[in-house]
Amino acid sequence: MQHEFEYHGGVDKPTEHSIEKFLLFFVVNGAELTMSQMLRQGLAYRKEDSDPWTFVTDFDVAKIFIMERGFGSQTRIHSFYVRFDSKSANHVTIRSFTPGQKFFRARAHFLKTSEAAALLDKDSLSLVYLMKQSPLALDTLRRMITIERIEKTKGKVRVIRTGLVKEKSGGDRK
Repeated sequence: MQHEFEYHGGVDKPTEHSIEKFLLFFVVNGAELTMSQMLRQGLAYRKEDSDPWTFVTDFDVAKIFIMERGFGSQTRIHSFYVRFDSKSANHVTIRSFTPGQKFFRARAHFLKTSEAAALLDKDSLSLVYLMKQSPLALDTLRRMITIERIEKTKGKVRVIRTGLVKEKSGGDRK
């Protein structure tokens, strides 16, 4: 099944002493292929008659790698693993740590750490980093992630809610 997604990423040097990365990888048979490898090998392609950031692929698991490093500032690294789901009612948008034009958008859902780990090679360096990765702060997630819930009714599509999906809590804390 073909999956359509939007991606505008890459590597930037906002200042002489800092670097920002917003990279897209696909998990293919346990290995990770970069977006540029996918394009070169014909495993993904730009969608015709659309904007230059819209792509199509047959593979259904992607990793969005985000890194920000600079002299005198804390290095921040995080990876999100998503599974494309054309039947999903959610459009997921992921942005970089800092405001800008880099983004990933698709009908998808996030994978749990255990689900992503099961897809990676056991000797993969990404698996090591995934298992060490700590959760991001909620306010950071709210800036980076938007989930648009789409409702389909009689052939029409309308957005009914935009925002971060809240986790269910086990009870009230005082």
